[in-house]
Amino acid sequence: VPVSSNVIYLDQTAPIAAFTSPLGGEIWANTPHNITWAVSDGYSLAVTPISLEVSIDDGLTFAALAGPLANMPASWPWLPSNVNSATVKLRLSASDSAGNVTTITSPALTLDSVAPGVASLIVNSGGPLTRFPALNLTWGNTSGTFTRYCVNVNSALVADCMWANAPLPQTLTVASVDGNKTLTAWLMDGFTVAGFVPAL
Repeated sequence: VPVSSNVIYLDQTAPIAAFTSPLGGEIWANTPHNITWAVSDGYSLAVTPISLEVSIDDGLTFAALAGPLANMPASWPWLPSNVNSATVKLRLSASDSAGNVTTITSPALTLDSVAPGVASLIVNSGGPLTRFPALNLTWGNTSGTFTRYCVNVNSALVADCMWANAPLPQTLTVASVDGNKTLTAWLMDGFTVAGFVPAL
């Protein structure tokens, strides 16, 4: 009389995985972004099959970011912080119940999380009085890379900015109306704004 064993399923096929965000080429600031994916398996995924890693050096090295995560809702909220890099890549590993693993790497995206800054802004060498509306501006050291700037007169609201392209100006002509003039300056890169408020 033959004896039959239990049925065993041979699973040598790794899960199918793809990023749905990011897709590459994005510029993300230090605000929350959802990393999303689509992962499936012909038999069954592990209970928590997803692990995420991040690289800021174009994939040379990776650091753990999140996981193990459930496959659904196929999304993980990420708040990048204190990173400026144009060569950020994400890596996702997905495992199935049999232990097969698929690893995929996203195309590069840019993280713009660190605001540019300027150490100081001195008007007319720090003098308290002038009769000329054309003011001389002396800028302190800048940090980070900026592409645009704004200098407001008597307004500390960035919403009032008239943005201009770098480099920083050496003079600024104010309205020929007697009275105190306070300058507020901002620098901007891809997303992030930094401000400095000197007084005249």
